[in-house]
Amino acid sequence: MLSKKDVWAVGVTISDRVRALIEHWNGSTWSIVPSPTDTTESELNAVTRVPGTNNAWAVGDVFKNGGRFTLTLFHG
Repeated sequence: MLSKKDVWAVGVTISDRVRALIEHWNGSTWSIVPSPTDTTESELNAVTRVPGTNNAWAVGDVFKNGGRFTLTLFHG
């Protein structure tokens, strides 16, 4: 949580494929934020605030070319 009106949650959604899920709370409603990996199978496992800042990092995996690679996303 960056503030009571700036909360981020991450995870995975499975429909036609596994995709990273990013959601944002603006103080009144949740909204789904497009992932930069929408065209690739991916997942996000955790999100955290950088102490003393309004920055956040999310981590997970992206799957492509038969491999599994670390995925990191920054918000700030």
